[in-house]
Amino acid sequence: MINEYSSIDEVLEVLESDIHSLRYVSDEIKNDKSFFIKAVKIDPASFYFASDDLKKDKQFILELVLIDGGVLEHVSPHLKDDKEVVLQAVKKRDLPLLYASNNLKNDKTFIIELVKQRGGFLSYVSKELKNDKEVVLEAVKNWGLSLDYASDNLKNDIDIVKEAIIDNIQAFNYASKELKNKILNALYIIK
Repeated sequence: MINEYSSIDEVLEVLESDIHSLRYVSDEIKNDKSFFIKAVKIDPASFYFASDDLKKDKQFILELVLIDGGVLEHVSPHLKDDKEVVLQAVKKRDLPLLYASNNLKNDKTFIIELVKQRGGFLSYVSKELKNDKEVVLEAVKNWGLSLDYASDNLKNDIDIVKEAIIDNIQAFNYASKELKNKILNALYIIK
């Protein structure tokens, strides 16, 4: 059983099977950077139990999100709005973008930068940006299947769908029914 007197090694040993035991550890452990570097490697959700001071420490957060970007879920709100932190968090996978601030998920310039790297980021952006032709075009150029996350309006846009299909023919499946019919009819006439 973990308690406020448990050592770091004892806590790490229990962490794999009982993350919630972290609520009982000492304030000293909740403020221990070296502990959380090890704990996040086991389970990034362990950072939920870190002290508020650690959750506000930008330099430390930059180090942790390189280990696992999922830590972003548990950092202080101002760091969820920090472009440098979020960019670092999403280097290895898309999911941490889910935890970024709404402000960043609505920042067109920032999102274009991201979808140019990985089109799948489109799934986490605001509704408004999923309906922004410039954003969606960059996403489908990078990964055609990101058309699935575009607004219905843009799934009916020939320029968007064409770029998506150029990247991946399977993207045709995500085009609007109306546009698919137009394309198929045009191919039938050519035949």
